[in-house]
Amino acid sequence: MRTSLRLFLLAGACGCLAPARQVEPEAAAAPAAAAPPPPPDTGPVFGPLWIEHARAGGVLVVQPDEYDFVPVLDNAVLPYDIALRHSSGRVELRVAVQPVAAGEVGDPEARFAALLAEVADEVVVPVSVYPPDAVGRDYRADWGAIAVIRPKPAFSADYPQALAIGLHRHGRALAWLLFLCLDPGADAPVIDPAISAFTFKGPFPEE
Repeated sequence: MRTSLRLFLLAGACGCLAPARQVEPEAAAAPAAAAPPPPPDTGPVFGPLWIEHARAGGVLVVQPDEYDFVPVLDNAVLPYDIALRHSSGRVELRVAVQPVAAGEVGDPEARFAALLAEVADEVVVPVSVYPPDAVGRDYRADWGAIAVIRPKPAFSADYPQALAIGLHRHGRALAWLLFLCLDPGADAPVIDPAISAFTFKGPFPEE
């Protein structure tokens, strides 16, 4: 169980979105946001390069409970490889894997910043870098970071916010996990079980 990483996720990002505030007694509670309609049951479930990216990057995606694979949608912002949607319709996880050359270290922090610039209309919660021991233990990655964004409508027309996780393993791949959602704070119980859906394969650190 990825306890330390999960706590870092919930306390470091989601908790920043809903600060406590006073509500006047006579004020009516705002209705909960409705989940968007299910995506059309057409189109490929996996992106055209998913198998190639998964093999080259040495990655594994495990289907979480109450999540189903949904078709990958074409978009001009960020092509992605695989998508899973929660049964409630409140959260959709999109995964994009970008293999890197063997021996390449690169600058994953700069790449993550560039990704956010492409995908986000606004960064709601700034980037926080995961502790190296946690991201190594939980994802078998050398580097990881998280941010909360408002995605561009061209990437996510149905979900107003997203929890963005960037992961990097030297000589393997960069991986982007985008949890499209209605409200990262309110949807944390739905997001939480799915943060363990992705991992790099093989022993870590490599001998």
